[in-house]
Amino acid sequence: LGAARMVVALRPPTEDEVATLPRGDALHPEHGARLILAVTGLSAAEGPGTVLTVAGPGVPGTRRTHVSGISPEVFHALATANAVFPAGVDTFLVANDGTVAGLPRSAHISITNGAG
Repeated sequence: LGAARMVVALRPPTEDEVATLPRGDALHPEHGARLILAVTGLSAAEGPGTVLTVAGPGVPGTRRTHVSGISPEVFHALATANAVFPAGVDTFLVANDGTVAGLPRSAHISITNGAG
């Protein structure tokens, strides 16, 4: 994982696995990994799972997404990986129904638990 340019995770990664992904650096942000993460569901409506509130460059306004199938700890690990912009990991969430959400490394992500 430490040398991967792209990772397709069909099972939830661990926090340690996310921490291992390449992030690039200020001079070479393109060396950061792209993470494609399978999730069981994505929805803008209230529901179970982790609630991500996303804002910042690349995001029009503020977007709120409910993600099921991935623990909040994985998203905290991603937030840590993206803490020193422009380095970081660009992430794409892909749900069972084909819905896709992008989490650019430039975005600020707030993470909370959703409704049960």
